[in-house]
Amino acid sequence: MAKHKKYDMLLAKADNMDLVILLKYQSNYTWSKSPNAYPPNNDYTIGFLCLPKHEEACLGALNGTKIQIREGEGDWVEVELDSKWKKTEWYMSEHFDSRTVN
Repeated sequence: MAKHKKYDMLLAKADNMDLVILLKYQSNYTWSKSPNAYPPNNDYTIGFLCLPKHEEACLGALNGTKIQIREGEGDWVEVELDSKWKKTEWYMSEHFDSRTVN
């Protein structure tokens, strides 16, 4: 039996209820913060999770703003973010800092 296509995201949120949920409806062009406590499990809404410290950078990047990240005291590096969520990425790690770039 195949698992739900949003299984990993649903499980990550269940493991850490502090994660921020960002949403984009297929009928909308912009991402926004979800008012709900759980990620969407339907096919017409795209969901994205991140740690609260990365909310501003992730929301900005998903909506087209340039962002930078750094690990520890390292140099700031510009990165791009797509809507394919992965549990192992920087936005799920406390070891990274993130910021939007004007």
